[in-house]
Amino acid sequence: MKNLNLIMVALAGVVMAFSACKKSESQNNSVTDICGNTYKTVKIGTQTWMAENLACTKYDTESELAGGVIAEGDGKGSGFQPYYKDSRIKEKWTDGGKFAENITDEHLKKLGLLYNWAAAMGYATAEEAWKQEGLYDGNRQGICPNGWHLPSQVEWDLLEATVRDICGDAKTGTEGKHLKSKTGWASSDGITNEDAVSFCALPAGGSDGSQIIAVGSYLQIWTSTALTGKYQDEAYDDWFTYNSDDIVTFDSFKKNARSVRCLKN
Repeated sequence: MKNLNLIMVALAGVVMAFSACKKSESQNNSVTDICGNTYKTVKIGTQTWMAENLACTKYDTESELAGGVIAEGDGKGSGFQPYYKDSRIKEKWTDGGKFAENITDEHLKKLGLLYNWAAAMGYATAEEAWKQEGLYDGNRQGICPNGWHLPSQVEWDLLEATVRDICGDAKTGTEGKHLKSKTGWASSDGITNEDAVSFCALPAGGSDGSQIIAVGSYLQIWTSTALTGKYQDEAYDDWFTYNSDDIVTFDSFKKNARSVRCLKN
């Protein structure tokens, strides 16, 4: 993986007004996907985000694959599998060396599913997904509900910049603590999560093709932005980790399984 030096960007407006983020406002609502799952949403600056990880398995009526149902993948082997079903079952999770014992059943219900990039973006085949390079031109709905889309890396950068502005942080590297859920994460010395703008980032872990790891210590979220040239089989994902206040942008293989957070059009 190749680290991307991010310009941290991001949020404005929302629920709990902590001392470090005095300008946030309460504006929580909800959205329901085509499978009947309802998610809290939160307005942060000019953006409205899902405040929970997506758990949908069917493409909505306005999506590029409207009506399609995602086939199950178990995360084993190197095939281009659409998503990993067993992420809901605590006993099946491997910890990657760090499992958060304070994850409650309520947290488990909100960890959502893990999708490869083609499934998240609504491409029918790996070949179609491979053709997409760079910043997607417009909004790609993919597996998101009608009226919502997968955020680009530019939109993630805006979120991070907004949250810095709300919380009065002049430097980058603090956005993660303001966005992570106060509970549900593995503990680490010197790290205190604030969930200052009610984004409620929860650590669903991820999979690189063999097993689901790091539940409780990592949250990896796809963007709609792919790499180009010889790296076109990769796309950018944003990582929250249990032992850092930062958010780091990586480029991961599109066949890997990651979480999805949708952004309102």
